Amino acid sequence: MAKSDPRYTIVKSPQTGQVTETIKRKLITKASSPFPKNFSYHWLRATFAYQLYQRLQALVRDGALKPGEDIDFIQKRMHHESRETTENYLKLFNMTHEKVIAQEIWEEKLFNGGYALLKVVAHDE
Repeated sequence: MAKSDPRYTIVKSPQTGQVTETIKRKLITKASSPFPKNFSYHWLRATFAYQLYQRLQALVRDGALKPGEDIDFIQKRMHHESRETTENYLKLFNMTHEKVIAQEIWEEKLFNGGYALLKVVAHDE
């Protein structure tokens, strides 16, 4: 639990992770062999953030959210002080495909649907 988490002031002692470690130990003994032994409950936060990001993309495409507001929304939901922390959870900068799509959407809006606007015609003088 981060010190900036609103629940931090209510909790009398910092979390030690005993409950999650017990559940993890039991889960690993019952899980099939492909289940990763280095599983961390922190993965669940990252999965939540990424799935929320994917669902918010429809709102960005429809114009209900502006590009970038999706990350702000996730940042608030995860109680991150820094946008960079949220981006690290999402691993956005490792997802080239997603970056290209975002760039194309932005350029389409900026150039009113295409690059024809930018064509330069050379004239012989």
